Amino acid sequence: MPSDIQYGVDVSNRRVLFDADEIKGIKKFGDPGFEILGFKDLSCLLPHHYVKPGHFIYPDEKYVEGSSCLFNALLKKCLEKNMFVLCQFTARRNTPPRLVALIPQAEEINKKDPNDRLASNGFHVYYLPYSDDIRTLPKNDIPRASDDQVDAFKNVIRGLKFKYRPERFENPALQTLWRNIEATALNKDKTEEFLDLTVPNVENQNKKIGEYVEEIKQMIFPPGYVMGQTKRAAPKRKV
Repeated sequence: MPSDIQYGVDVSNRRVLFDADEIKGIKKFGDPGFEILGFKDLSCLLPHHYVKPGHFIYPDEKYVEGSSCLFNALLKKCLEKNMFVLCQFTARRNTPPRLVALIPQAEEINKKDPNDRLASNGFHVYYLPYSDDIRTLPKNDIPRASDDQVDAFKNVIRGLKFKYRPERFENPALQTLWRNIEATALNKDKTEEFLDLTVPNVENQNKKIGEYVEEIKQMIFPPGYVMGQTKRAAPKRKV
């Protein structure tokens, strides 16, 4: 029976036992939510502090009355002072708390279309690492790229860079599902073709960065190298 099960841990050659209520108490750190610990400048956030994908939060007057007023005031001041909010975040009950940074984001409206909102005002929940998450890796002397090679790769990045807009890309999985449902409902032999814009347009990419790719191949790879092919050793002849 569950009441007969005991949980324990060995400490100094002695087994310490816990009942089910004590186990629940050990796992509970606090109620779900955010606890503000302080404020820090955004320059304190470094790229290696990224742990995992975060969340986006905004006020909801339906559940917490007056949250919009407090939220907007906090967001406005953080944007003015270029600071983030350091918090302790508990996502659910019986889950350990995490240190997070609430990064402010201002509302962005499309200048050409005032009804098109490009970004909503709110806070990005950015998970921060603990001291155990940061490790010192051994430094190995590896060959470094020359300045000319770095410049060539920068040209490739500039040629492939574009401003992402979610409304320009339809979810291919959902579009395939809708077309399969439509074909089944209308007894069609074939589904309607769908242009998947998430697949890279190789022909267009070659027009933009083709010359830079050739330049990189000449700088890095030996003469006569064909990308995607490996040379096989000739079979040895028995004498």
